[in-house]
Amino acid sequence: DFAGEKLKYATQFFDVMAGGAFLCRRDGKHEILYANEGLAHLFECDDVSDLMDFIGGVYDGMVNASQLRSILKEVDFQINGRGKTTGHLFYHVRTRKDNVRLVEEHWSVRTAEDGRDLFYSILTARDNEAGNSDFDPITGLYGKTKFHSYATIMNRNLTGKDTTEYAIAYLNF
Repeated sequence: DFAGEKLKYATQFFDVMAGGAFLCRRDGKHEILYANEGLAHLFECDDVSDLMDFIGGVYDGMVNASQLRSILKEVDFQINGRGKTTGHLFYHVRTRKDNVRLVEEHWSVRTAEDGRDLFYSILTARDNEAGNSDFDPITGLYGKTKFHSYATIMNRNLTGKDTTEYAIAYLNF
């Protein structure tokens, strides 16, 4: 039947896509109802069962503990403050092998037949972009390398010298 065929193709799509996909409840600890193999690999787990064991089967177990509260507040703000049903976030996760990864999550919230809200999410790793990108993935400002190059050129233009000393201070609030 057509509905069964659509479900088969949708499942195949999520199983072969780059990155991770998951479905979770919006209430409580955000129980995960579905996760694909890509999410397991992103967390350096053997398979989805290993992932669920590692994170306790809940979204709250995926997000770095120090960021969880602010991430949940941001989602609530995007939904309640802006009236959005879709959004995206950047945050850190800790993997099974104890590595810390920067990830980007794109989500959509929908109300299920039982009246409870569900999050449909796609998660992609942004590891290489954190320090090596020309632009910061969150602010859109110059990254460290790009800013250093820009500051060197501007300093040369201002002073007319190639070897003027200067300092760059990075502040993280």
